[in-house]
Amino acid sequence: MLNRTKKIWKNTSRFEMEYDPESNLFLGKDQELPEVRVGQVFFLELDITMGMQIPVAFEVIELNHSKRTITFSYLKKNKSQGGQRISFHQDGENINIVHETRYKSSSKFRDN
Repeated sequence: MLNRTKKIWKNTSRFEMEYDPESNLFLGKDQELPEVRVGQVFFLELDITMGMQIPVAFEVIELNHSKRTITFSYLKKNKSQGGQRISFHQDGENINIVHETRYKSSSKFRDN
């Protein structure tokens, strides 16, 4: 999963490390990562604007193979509380990806 991780998070968000509860290990961006499963925690660095960077962490809380979804929950120490769901839908030869985000924070700027 090493190459896929670098391809997924390479622009305004960057993968920093993962906690894998099955092995009880923290794995860095240059290490081989296991397949995604419930309980894993991902740590990212987001570039917001004008050099502003925000660290975020989220846990995989659901993988539904039949619905082709993966659901993440933000951790308690994040600036925002909430979650994200990514769905993959086959459309002929194409795959459509739907990314839903629901969150609440203490920032009026971010919540509008």
